[in-house]
Amino acid sequence: MTQNQKLAIGPLNQAGQGRAWANAVSSHLGIDARSIARDGLISARLRGVQMNGRAHSTIPHPRITPPMLRTVWTRAVLGGTTHLLNESNISLLKHPRAHQFSDEVLDFQRRGVRMAVVFHGSEIRDPERHKEAFEYSYFKDAPQDWVDNLDRIVRRNRTFAEDSGLTMFVTTPDLLDHLPGAKLLPLAIDTSGWNQTAAADFETGRPRVLHRPSRSDPPIKGTQYIHPILSKLADEGLIEYVHTHEVPHADMFMLLNQVDIVVDQIQTGAYGVAAIEAMAAGRLVVGNVTPGAAGVFGSNVPIVNATPVTFEEVMRDLLAYPETARVTAASGKEYVAKWHSGIASARSLQGFLENS
Repeated sequence: MTQNQKLAIGPLNQAGQGRAWANAVSSHLGIDARSIARDGLISARLRGVQMNGRAHSTIPHPRITPPMLRTVWTRAVLGGTTHLLNESNISLLKHPRAHQFSDEVLDFQRRGVRMAVVFHGSEIRDPERHKEAFEYSYFKDAPQDWVDNLDRIVRRNRTFAEDSGLTMFVTTPDLLDHLPGAKLLPLAIDTSGWNQTAAADFETGRPRVLHRPSRSDPPIKGTQYIHPILSKLADEGLIEYVHTHEVPHADMFMLLNQVDIVVDQIQTGAYGVAAIEAMAAGRLVVGNVTPGAAGVFGSNVPIVNATPVTFEEVMRDLLAYPETARVTAASGKEYVAKWHSGIASARSLQGFLENS
């Protein structure tokens, strides 16, 4: 790899991943890497979402900036870029609601920029394939118009991926089945802070159980199955149920430090950043990871599997055998350090970055 390489990742910085991957590339590969994203500071503050994971550089929001000014600004931010990792086929230079990154590939090629694309989830997860592969797929509970809209987006993105000849990445192993030929780019977090959390001991009275419903409409985590069971267990005095919607990311450290069990999702078949942070904090995570997805990592995923049908039984078993729960929770830190600390992510991007 040459010394003058410069990687840009954007324009979403979804769940802070653009920043995390850029930091990993800089730290582990010694390459100048920066994340870029639309400036959502004001709206993010109003919604109370995380700001610690802001992108390294921002580009003007298309709704409040004239297209020409936005293009000039964005080109300045991208100055010197040799490698570009686009997120989700979203436009960088034009209005993201009217154009896709696929419209801009030729422009970047003319500038000698090498490109790859990473897909995060629903924009490439085929609804029909997911329903066929996963009995409890959230698509089966979703309104048909919502599914049809996602299906159109997936078809468009898959056509672009197949026709472009660019390197394609996906962030969760289940997506490898939805985009054949793609490479896995593991999700990454900064583990330094989470490693300071005390391990869950399951011995301070009733276990505290946290569930954060998805902000998506319709819900994709299975909250409609999770909430009644956790409420029932709380009414029986078996748990203390902590349920909250989106909170500032800075508050998650404190929140996770106060619970024993985190119920993530039971209808997706994979896990995301929230589950990774919970594992890094030494919390027991209940979710659903399909055998195929788990096998990609080649090691046991320390997440207790449950489905809408088995969720109550799984929870009662965990409460009846706290020592088993404690051992599983304790293994989360090592797993995250191996796969989600940024080391594996940098290694995944290395082949793409070696092409100059």
